[in-house]
Amino acid sequence: SEGMLEVSRLIDKDNLPQTQEELESIRKYALSKELYRGRIVSKDSKKTLIICRITHDVNRAEVARKVKSITESRCDNIKVYYSGIPVQISDLQNAILKDVIRLVPLVSIVIIFILTVSFRSLRGVLLPLIGVLISTIWALGLMGWLKVPLSLISNIMPVVLIAIGSAYGIHFVAKYEEDKMTDGNGMEISAKALSEVGLPIVLAGVTTLIGFLSFFGSYLTAITEFGIYTAIGVGFALIISITFLPAIASFLKVKQPIVTKNNSKKSRIMPKISEIVINHKLIILTIVVGISVVSMLGLPLIHRSVDLLEYFPKRSDTRLSEEMMRKHFGGSLPI
Repeated sequence: SEGMLEVSRLIDKDNLPQTQEELESIRKYALSKELYRGRIVSKDSKKTLIICRITHDVNRAEVARKVKSITESRCDNIKVYYSGIPVQISDLQNAILKDVIRLVPLVSIVIIFILTVSFRSLRGVLLPLIGVLISTIWALGLMGWLKVPLSLISNIMPVVLIAIGSAYGIHFVAKYEEDKMTDGNGMEISAKALSEVGLPIVLAGVTTLIGFLSFFGSYLTAITEFGIYTAIGVGFALIISITFLPAIASFLKVKQPIVTKNNSKKSRIMPKISEIVINHKLIILTIVVGISVVSMLGLPLIHRSVDLLEYFPKRSDTRLSEEMMRKHFGGSLPI
């Protein structure tokens, strides 16, 4: 104005508009300025932004949760969207907790079902399951004591540990059930089973442990932490499988199993599979090699994506909010 830069407020908080005419005047003025239109107010004038700047020395996700809670209690019939990195981090933290609460019981139920069908005994179900649950608790407890947070990657660690770690207990229990056919008390059968499968269990556990340790040194700390603590969890599962489970099994009473026709039919399943494999070995080799070649040709077609928004379901509030921001305000991320 007259060669000078004039700085003023679009709306004076100490002198709020009182009439419809004043509101209409401000609306027209705001929409006439490129500085506001499509940046602070949507071009259709139906949406506007309330921007909260959060300092870096606070828990930004917690502040976002509190802002959202206060807003929801006062927004009445107004549709409010929440966007920005602190909100997305808060939603991711909630998603991680929900996943752990939902997926751990789900994988446990699946394993219980498989163990029930396989062993048809209470000990056959409980021994592998108890062992893997203990090792998972140890690994997560260690992360808690060392203040290592569950990330978007490491939140799958409990499910991975239960799925992988149960195999070591299953190996021992399977051999224990097999050795029950011979005479002996629980201690003798437990010792015999451990002597026969102890080394294979150790080798299987160590190779898996080393595999997860290969994530160590990754450029992303979340991947490194996932690899380290999953490896530690596998180590716990291995130790429990060759110490704790045999100790429990040695106290159990041994009942000689009753062999039925159904059991005898099941015992012939693997011989039948092996017969099919031997009789069609060239066909099987050709199929495996062919699928491998086709799969290798697909490797260069893999696309890399780090769009945080795509981690959320398409109909989630977080994704809908960000899509609204991109459509009307150019997105929620500053330059």
